[in-house]
Amino acid sequence: MKKISLLLVIGFVFVGCSSKSYFKPEKVTGSVNSQKMDYTIESVSNSGALLSDGYALSKNGNIYNNLKNPKRFIYGDSSKLIYTKDDNSLKIDMLNIGTTRSVQFDTAIVGANSKNNLLAIIFANNKIALFDMDKNETLFSETLEKVIALNTKVANPIFLGELVIFPTLDGKIIIYDTTQKKVVREIILTNERYFNNAISLEVIKNRLIASTQTKVISINPTFFTTLDIDISDIKFYKDRVFILSKDGKVTICDEDLRILSEKKFPFSQLTGVVAKGEKIYIAERSGYIVESDLNLTNYKIYSSTKFDDSFFASNSKFYTNKSVVEIK
Repeated sequence: MKKISLLLVIGFVFVGCSSKSYFKPEKVTGSVNSQKMDYTIESVSNSGALLSDGYALSKNGNIYNNLKNPKRFIYGDSSKLIYTKDDNSLKIDMLNIGTTRSVQFDTAIVGANSKNNLLAIIFANNKIALFDMDKNETLFSETLEKVIALNTKVANPIFLGELVIFPTLDGKIIIYDTTQKKVVREIILTNERYFNNAISLEVIKNRLIASTQTKVISINPTFFTTLDIDISDIKFYKDRVFILSKDGKVTICDEDLRILSEKKFPFSQLTGVVAKGEKIYIAERSGYIVESDLNLTNYKIYSSTKFDDSFFASNSKFYTNKSVVEIK
């Protein structure tokens, strides 16, 4: 009897392993070629990626070079680049005026943004702070509840007029008014115990839209709406929110998170999305790209390179390992 039971267990294990399903499109329209990249992707954050040999690239497609011993990409656009040189040291390159600032703290930094002389920071111990780089002094700080585990795609603070919007590591949004010099609003995104930090933060019209890895929330002055979804990637484009879920579903919402369209691709591992013109392009991990209109009404599937754990999507390209796929 023991031998029979053991054989049954082995049989079930074998069947379970051999029956694993993979994404197999019914129709593949063609192929999208990848180009060889001269640099390897060393690390990826919410806003950009560090490459080998002192290079970096941002979400909006900016490429930076001659970085001196960078450790973590924090933020980058056409006017500035923010990165850490070690856990506690922050460097801000003001590209439009050719100046550089270096700031040292006692605690590791996981998120930051700057505006003129002001530096908004998120520390690894879940402390947030507003720092005056001209005066070398802290204007505001608050230490929140200790976080046990977090998603490494940490959203950065946002400057919005006189307001500084801080996404905390324990699932809150704290809004600080630089004129009144006080916190004017605190919003709870989620009460999950683990991995509840914001991974995206965006302003669309008069809405503040934030997401954790399991929830999207849209906040306006009079009400807020939420959408529970296990997020693989999220993209804001043309007043819409494009959400890829880990179960292979694409969900398109308006700024109030009303669902406009949904489409599921069974067994797919949707890993990133690029939007261009009136189309979106979705990378599927096993080596496909889905091209669709903005309503998911008409779509085509192309074969491409496989996308590994080093994957990063800018506004117009998919990067993986030493390959890049450009959306034209």
